[in-house]
Amino acid sequence: MKNRITKFLLIIALIFVAISAKSQKQQKILKIGDPAPKITTSGWIKGNPVNKFEKGHVYVVEFWATWCGPCKMAMPHLSKLARKYSGKATIIGFDVLENRYSTNKKADYLVKVKQFVDYLGDGIDYTVAADVANDLTWNDWMTAAGLKGIPTSFVINQNGCIAWIGHPFAGLEYVLDRVITGKFDKQDKKDVDTLIKKQNDHLSLLRIQYMEYIKNGNDSAAFNVAQECVENSLLGKGIFMTACFDLLEKNDQKKAHQYAQQIMERYADDPISLAMFGKTVVEKDNTEDKRLGLRIMEQAFSRLSPIDSYSYSEMAAAYFQVGDLKNAIKLQQKVIDIINDPSLSQQNEGVKIKAEENLAKYNETMK
Repeated sequence: MKNRITKFLLIIALIFVAISAKSQKQQKILKIGDPAPKITTSGWIKGNPVNKFEKGHVYVVEFWATWCGPCKMAMPHLSKLARKYSGKATIIGFDVLENRYSTNKKADYLVKVKQFVDYLGDGIDYTVAADVANDLTWNDWMTAAGLKGIPTSFVINQNGCIAWIGHPFAGLEYVLDRVITGKFDKQDKKDVDTLIKKQNDHLSLLRIQYMEYIKNGNDSAAFNVAQECVENSLLGKGIFMTACFDLLEKNDQKKAHQYAQQIMERYADDPISLAMFGKTVVEKDNTEDKRLGLRIMEQAFSRLSPIDSYSYSEMAAAYFQVGDLKNAIKLQQKVIDIINDPSLSQQNEGVKIKAEENLAKYNETMK
């Protein structure tokens, strides 16, 4: 458990370091202060269409994709911001590059995106649109700004100009506060960099504290650190949920299971974190834990798209863990059916080979 959370904290720290240095080597033709480009979309999937940036209103255009893990992890945070600034700012989740890793470059990706958004429900509680097939909006915004990675957020001020470009985990809420009140200036841009450094420093401190508490057998203090991360971290809540669960279960399995139930209720609109949590629980040796982990994953994946091969694959593995081979085989076959469906955005050959290997393993165990 210690190694797992330590590695994850290191990964998060590296993410924020990468954010702070992002795209400095790229030649930019779209920059802060420029008028925001036009949005060209193949369809508005959720919320009211935004045909133009209205004067006096603030917008966030956040580029994401259904295949992007960090993008999905950002959705609860963006949903929170959309609710907080309702009426003052509009957050637009702009789906891009859906067929980038597909074997079928002409697949109707809108079907996939619509189902993803519909099943996620309030878990993506803001306006959603998708790019056109030739990536026009991606090119006008991301390529023009010298950017390649997602998620990336553009904040558009009341005059329709770009006020800030960055990662949604790296100061977006602070920027929105300042832009909405008309106080965002050059000093604030520097303050965002300071904020990112503070986040890095805080993560490093938490890592040191957690390791020290575990080393000294101070489970109560270690739990408090992990729980702080569950409540306040923007990225990877699931790993911290697992840390809390493990610490409780060392002394009282009943309390650990009660904690898991509370997490399921409180974070019902964050199926990505719940799925991460459930996956670690279902892989434990204890039968009761396996069943609990399966319940967590069933709840989480009930909110995700039925044409998402990854979701079916994870659930098949969970059923295999609890010994339900019939459902494991059924869902793993569904994975292969989705991958082979020419009308959908198909996965690459490596994903297909892995899916077939898993199905063979489940069938062999069934014999």
